[in-house]
Amino acid sequence: MNTETDLAFAPPPLPDEPFIKPVPRIQRTLREIAAEHLREAILRLELRPGDRLVERTLCEKLNVSRSIIREVLRELEGEGLVSKDNRGPIVRQPTREELEQIYELRALLEGTAAAHCASRASTTQMKELSKFLKNIEISYKKQNFVSVIEQTDSFYRQMFLAAQCDVAWELVQKLKGRISVYRAITIASADRQTTGLAEMHAILEAIKNKDAAAASLASSRHVQSAGRIALSRLGPSSPLANKKNP
Repeated sequence: MNTETDLAFAPPPLPDEPFIKPVPRIQRTLREIAAEHLREAILRLELRPGDRLVERTLCEKLNVSRSIIREVLRELEGEGLVSKDNRGPIVRQPTREELEQIYELRALLEGTAAAHCASRASTTQMKELSKFLKNIEISYKKQNFVSVIEQTDSFYRQMFLAAQCDVAWELVQKLKGRISVYRAITIASADRQTTGLAEMHAILEAIKNKDAAAASLASSRHVQSAGRIALSRLGPSSPLANKKNP
């Protein structure tokens, strides 16, 4: 036994408190608050696709510095709410081709997840889905469309979790980020409260019945319906806008 070597490599004594511990929550910064306000203005359609985001105007309305506005715009650009053209930042406006591809991919991914959820979801997970759907109904009644989006995301997050489709959920989140404004438009559109909720109830009913095929079809139809509304806001009809449900 080499005493000197053993002592040289002996672990140091543990500290009284661990080095890794929860970071204390501090008050929100001006940037976080400004980002929240501008994000809600876009999702509530106070600012619409294609609207120009002038730094000076935003500074005056939000009462923050230009450096903060620039940080906020970069953050929202990363979320897919803002883009840039040769004149500066604007509320992002996807092309028809982008919308068609995104909604078609969403229909495939969400349909697959719904099928797996029907096969794999536990009773507790089904209750969670019911809870989120009830919250969506409450948010619609209050005409709180930002909350509708949040609760809808919670419903789908739970569905993908129960389906054990983590990678697919990451892909769907990225796709949704690119069309966030159009999601707000479809949710706030006339009759969407009735048709959208009916479609989501059909998804949940199929999941509860453990009918994978029906769950997949109901989920795909729900996305296709939203896609047709989004595309109708772009003007002339397209193959997806005219696509009939099977």
